[in-house]
Formats: sequence, C-alpha cells, structure tokens
Amino acid sequence: MIEKITVLDRRREYLAGTGFTPPDVVTFLNQKVRQILIEDDNIIFENYEKVQNIEKVKKFYENTFILAKAYMSDGTEYYDDMDILKLIEERLKYGNEYFYNKEIGNYEDIYGTEIEIPLMIIDILILTENKIKEKVLKPVLETLEYFQPDPRYSAHHSSEFRFSKGADLAEAIKIFFLKGIISEDEEKIILALNTLSDVWEYKDDSFSTDRDGFYRDGSFISRSIADTGNEGEKIIHNAAEIFYLIKGTKYEKYVKGLTNFYEIIFKSFEPFFFNGGFSDIAASRKFSSYETGHKILNSIFLSGLSAPKEYQEKIWKIVKREIEKNKFYKYFENEKSPFFRSKMNELLSRDLETEEYKDQVIVFNNMDRAIKRNKNYYVGISMHSSKTGNYENVNGDNKKNWFTGDGAYLLYDEDYEQYENYWENIDPYYIPGTTEIKMDMENVDAERNFRTKFAERNMAGALKWHYYGAAGMDFVNWNEKLTSRKSWFFVSWGVIFAESNITGEGEVYTTILNRKFKDIPLIKADNTEITEKETKVKLENLEIDGRTYIFYGRTEINIKIEKRGRYYFVKVWKEHGENPVNSSLVWAVVMKNNVVISDLREKFIVTITEDKHILKGEKCNYAVNWKAEEETQPFCVIYRKDDNRESRMYIKNY
Repeated sequence: MIEKITVLDRRREYLAGTGFTPPDVVTFLNQKVRQILIEDDNIIFENYEKVQNIEKVKKFYENTFILAKAYMSDGTEYYDDMDILKLIEERLKYGNEYFYNKEIGNYEDIYGTEIEIPLMIIDILILTENKIKEKVLKPVLETLEYFQPDPRYSAHHSSEFRFSKGADLAEAIKIFFLKGIISEDEEKIILALNTLSDVWEYKDDSFSTDRDGFYRDGSFISRSIADTGNEGEKIIHNAAEIFYLIKGTKYEKYVKGLTNFYEIIFKSFEPFFFNGGFSDIAASRKFSSYETGHKILNSIFLSGLSAPKEYQEKIWKIVKREIEKNKFYKYFENEKSPFFRSKMNELLSRDLETEEYKDQVIVFNNMDRAIKRNKNYYVGISMHSSKTGNYENVNGDNKKNWFTGDGAYLLYDEDYEQYENYWENIDPYYIPGTTEIKMDMENVDAERNFRTKFAERNMAGALKWHYYGAAGMDFVNWNEKLTSRKSWFFVSWGVIFAESNITGEGEVYTTILNRKFKDIPLIKADNTEITEKETKVKLENLEIDGRTYIFYGRTEINIKIEKRGRYYFVKVWKEHGENPVNSSLVWAVVMKNNVVISDLREKFIVTITEDKHILKGEKCNYAVNWKAEEETQPFCVIYRKDDNRESRMYIKNY
C-alpha cells in the first residue's frame, strides 16, 4: 500500500506540481475550464452518444483531463471543487457507456484507443485521488483492460494484431504499469517493468531483420528513418517517467538494462545538441530545433532525477549547459509544467561547472548521419541508402521534405535564430548540399523508405578521427533519374564538399546554401560587393555576412535574395545544365576566421578520379572509394601523417 501511495503521489506531482501553481498556469486552467463548461458541457451528454468520431472522443477526454488538472491545482478557481469532481465522474461514466467501450470498438484508430485515451483516463483517475465511486471506476477499468490487456502487443482486437515496439511500446508499458498500480495488481506491475528494457535494447544485439531501434554507434531508426528527436525522445521520456515513479521502491529491481539506457542518453541524444537546439538532421518531423531541444532536455533531465550517481552529474551538466547556452529560446518562458519549472530551477541554482563541447566528428553509420561539432559551430550531414530512408511524410507534416535526406547539410553557428521559423519559410526545392532535377514536386510523394522502396545503392557512411572525418554517399534520387557521387571532408577549418559523376535527365542543379536573415546581408564575390537581388556570377570565393565559401576552380553560380515571410533568404546554387553527364563540383564552407583563404586550395588538394575522391591535407589524407563494395575495400580512409597510420570504414560492417 505504501508503494502505491508513493507512485501515485509522484504521478500527481508530475502532472500538476505540488502546492504552488504558477500564475500563468492558473490563468490557463481557469480559462480552459470556463470554456469547457460554457461551450462543451451543455451538449456533451445529449449528443456525444450519437457521434462516432474518434477525434471528438479524444477531445472529450482531453477536456475531462483539464477539469481534473484544475481540480488538483492549488490556486485555480476549481481547486478541490466538489462540483467539478462530480462532473468528472459523470463524464467518465457517460464516456464509458456511450462512446468508449468494447462494443463500439477502436474507431480504426489503434493508437488513439489503446494509448492516447487510456493514458488520459488513468491520469484523470490519479488526479482525482481515488474519489471516483467504485460503481463508476470498475467498468472504466474493465474498458481499459479490454483495450490494453498486454503492452507487448498492439491492435489487440484487430486483424492488424502485432508486436508493439518503439515509442508505442514505451507508452503502452507506462499505461499498463499505472493501471497495475491503481488496481494493485502485482503481476501487471512486474510484467510492465520486466518489459521496459525492450524499448531501448540495442539492435546490434538482435537477430531481428527489423532495423528500428537504438544502435551502439548512437543511431536511432524509426520506420526506417533517422528520428532520434521525435520517436527516440518519446522512448526515453516514457521510461524516465517510470524511473521517477519507482525510485526507492521495491519495484526498482524489476527494471533491467539501465547501463545501456544511460549510455543511449550520452551517445544518441547529447551529440545532436548545439546551444540549446537539437539538430534537425536527427528529427524526421522538422519544426523548431529549440522546441525539440526543450522537449528532449526535459526527458534527459527527468531521467537524471532517478539516475545512479555515476550518471546523474553528467546528465545535470548536459542539461544546464544547453539551457545556459541558449540565448534565444528561454527555458522558463516556454515551460508550462509546474513540475519541470520547479525541478529545473533547483538544478540551475546549483554550483555546477559545465563542460564545453569537444572539437570532434561523430558518425552514426546505422542511420547515415555524420556531424562535426565544436564550441563555435555544428555541421550535420543527412544521407540515405538501401537501409535508411530519405524522409517520411507523416500526416502531412513533412510533405515538402523531398530532398532533406539527399546529402543535405545543416550549419549551426552564432546565428541563434537561423533554424527558428526556417522550415515553414524556406524554398523546399533548394535544400543546402543537395543536387536535384528542376521539376514540379507539388503533391509528389518522393519517399524512399520501408513503405515505398529503398534506394538500391548501399554505399553511404562516414569515418572519424578526432575532429577530422570523411563521408560519402553513392546517390540516386527519388525517381532514379539522377545519380552522383557525393563526399564530405571535415578538416580543421571547415567542410569540403566534393561531388562527381553528376548524371541526370532534365535541368540539374546543386544548392550551395539557403540561409535566413533578418536584413539583406553583405554579399561579396571575389571581394566585389553584389547589390542585385538576383544574379549569375563566376567566382572562386563567395562571402555572405562574413562567412566564406570557396570553390575549387572558377565556378559560375546563381545568387538570389527573396523575401519569405518576415525574413530574407539568400539562395546560392550551381546549374549543371540540361541532361548533364559526369558533371562535377568541389567547394567548401570556411568556419575559421584566422585562415588565409588564398592558401586553402593549395594546402588542401582535392582530386577526383574514376574510382575515388581524394583529399590531401596538412595533417591527414582522406579518400572515399567508390569501388569499395564490389572489391571489398574500405569505403572511407583517413591516413594520419603524424603517426603514419590509417583509419578505415567498411560498408559491410553496417
């Protein structure tokens, strides 16, 4: 009984805080409850039993949850209000009788009926502190048991019955665990906790052909797409919620695999942070890198509240560093949860010295990603292949992300606002780093993933050695009308981009950059200022707002400045002409201010042969080998001049 009280008290604390409710949360809850009472409640019992609409059913329970939260939150007009409690009870009764029960079924929405609605009902029961009458509670729990009888499976009453996995499994486990706590069913509790480690089990250790999950190199795949920032976050957040609830109780012993869990925090999540934002190269749904970062920091922080000492301080340092580095998106202005506000304020008030980013390249070959990060900038490369999809169109969220997995690069630097309101304003035909065919893509599904068809070419991957690195991608576009060989070399002063064998049907172009500015920036071509809004120019060096881009050989490029929304976007691209055959392009972005631009091409020589892309640098020589797969040779090689040794990456290992 003591264990049950502890878990339920912590769940209430997590949902509504303890004691003090922030004024803005009080205002929000008061307004929402008034709205529910006026607009919704007068018709709810008359009409809902006639409505077979899952979205309205979800809204009904969402409103009931808000009522329960207002009832539990000290400071609201409805705190501990018996009329509100009575209304909550009536809604649970009517909902169970008329539109959420086993006779009506799942509305053809498995996730809604097995996860979303059950979790809301369980949290309503927890917030009302065991005050729901038994005659109402019993049939409600029976309905929950019908829709969620075992978290290891999904679509229980459907022809789609299957094993549950990933974020859905994590959420189902949490629901099943809380259901076990409420009903005091030890078997359910133990089953849930014993199953929990399945959600973060390394795929490297599995014999399954299903590639979705976490990997030891830091990769995370969901539905064949790199998606640490969305589905990956849901897994660690749901697990962390359970960890927090059971800390110090007898139930802790039933959770296994915690070493791997915390290793995943450091390998799969931490590397994608920069100044509080979470890089979009590891998120399938691209919204705000700061909002994604905020959400993931909460999940990491929550995991730290119950972490063993050997992990806890490391987690605290990561979270504190990212919040303090973020000069644009303020944590407390955007956090609505009283629980997280209170706990995070405690952390930030601690005298804890954070650590600066290391200067390093990190590769995630199981999801075709590579990054370079140091204290001044972050560059991420997004590739796809026969094992990793290019993008995913989920409920229309990503319908114009056609090219975001085609060797795109994202550059984060001191411009904190660059990727805020970026994806909703950018011209989606010009994604930095990509080579494409000019065509109308509206309403085109260009997905190459498990739902459609993977690219046939397997060679995509990367190799690192400290802050040096090489990556390559044997590229074929979505409709197989364009092919090329793309490579990237991470050097001490920036990134070199080399692309050869560009062959396509139609007008082909390579996007060098597409950056967002509040005002029109200063643009120089070989030190001559460009004042036109749209122009074509031949050059070797391009400077935009102090950032320099160099080209290997005098290159003709297009520059266009256009107003999109509240911002100016500067697009730069190279045209390869109509139906090009074996066209090529080599260029670089310079990230250091103290280098002599004129020396770079001489000190870092790029050679393109039929079989390889080769870079001879000052400290290292690099190679990407396009015959690697057929000749069983390393795909990427870095030769270190200081110690006369080589690092190698083989495609067959992934």
